[in-house]
Amino acid sequence: MEKSDDNKKAVKKIKFGIRTDIDFKFVPKAKAVFSIILIFTVLVFSVHQVFVLFGNEKGEEMQTQTANLQTIYRNINTRGFVLRKEHVISGSASGMVVPQVENGSKVAFGDTVARVYKNEQVARNAMEAKTLEREIEYYESIASTLSGSLLADINLYESNVLNSLIETKDCIDSGALKDLTPLLQDLRLDITKKLIAVGGKIDVSEKINELYAQYNSLTASASGYTSITTSYAGFFVNETDSLESLADYENAASLLYDDVEELLSRDVVYKSEALGKVITEFTWYLVCNVEDSQLDGIKVGNKYKIGFSELSGKDIKMKVIAINQNDNGYATVIFESNEMSNDIATLRISDIKIRAEEYTGYGISINAVRTLKEEKDGVETSTVGVYVKLGSVIRFRKIDIVYSDDNIILAYSKPGESGYIERYDEVITEGTDLYDGKIVA
Repeated sequence: MEKSDDNKKAVKKIKFGIRTDIDFKFVPKAKAVFSIILIFTVLVFSVHQVFVLFGNEKGEEMQTQTANLQTIYRNINTRGFVLRKEHVISGSASGMVVPQVENGSKVAFGDTVARVYKNEQVARNAMEAKTLEREIEYYESIASTLSGSLLADINLYESNVLNSLIETKDCIDSGALKDLTPLLQDLRLDITKKLIAVGGKIDVSEKINELYAQYNSLTASASGYTSITTSYAGFFVNETDSLESLADYENAASLLYDDVEELLSRDVVYKSEALGKVITEFTWYLVCNVEDSQLDGIKVGNKYKIGFSELSGKDIKMKVIAINQNDNGYATVIFESNEMSNDIATLRISDIKIRAEEYTGYGISINAVRTLKEEKDGVETSTVGVYVKLGSVIRFRKIDIVYSDDNIILAYSKPGESGYIERYDEVITEGTDLYDGKIVA
């Protein structure tokens, strides 16, 4: 009876596909396989979560750039000729010429603009004496400061030193080294005044006496010169280039293509023996030829920045007074300016860049631009913008593009409207799975 029940149980198990001899051999293997699959699934899920949470740091290598204002120009590259109202100083004295005033300095009728010394050694002594004059002036300024009363505000002296440093750096960066000497003198004096203000003890009387002794000795050996005076008032230039009277200053606005090409073909020849010249009119002109196809944006009456190759990056703002059309696909453009300096006073023939169009905005990599599509009331809208990283949150910022090329765009924000890009935003240039409100590490 018991055996029959066992057989029934066996038969019952067989009907359901379960055999006792299989059960005890299969189950341990199944458990092992199942455990491996479970562990693998957990690992995959964990890795996925890590990438989701931290992918922008490791997997995606999120990169950003700071939104700062930039200016980009559409330049017209050409060559130009400078016309001025100039009078060459004539004289018959022979010897070594030593200018007495700086280039671009104002002079009046009868002023001494140069001295002619009999030989090179005497001229060198005179030039050294002139350098000593500046040294004496510096130390006498210190002596005057010591004898007077200084302000108690130390911050003022520190501010003066900082301003002098900035001006000196800007001068060096621009390449206008001719203007560097007076700036260095100002910086030197500002530093000294600050040291005195904080209690520094300086005695310059012995130094002044020493400099005067050297100066008197040099001036005694540099006697016997001929003074050169000017019969004109204006801006003095201590060299001539042989092109002073080549063009008609009064008719500068009427020049055409061939006139300009003739001017540009001439060689500039500086004459070391020249006594200098005086620019008698404040207004000076720049004439150049420009292809008709490049004239977009150039209009009579407008002012444009002009970059001169000789001015090492310094632009001059000039007004267009005439655009004369030619029959060869070129226009002759005439600019004018009243700005004058040491470097401007010696300009003649130069490669120039006319800043025809100017664009200003937040400079952003073209890779950062995204289009956000939204649907509202069944209507799909598209908004151009960028994603920015604000702490640990990603936000979408709208932009209006004012300029773009293959590498960069310039974007600006509409005044008074929210949701637009702001200065110093950290714009995301590389990254995936970005959306407004996303949390990142």
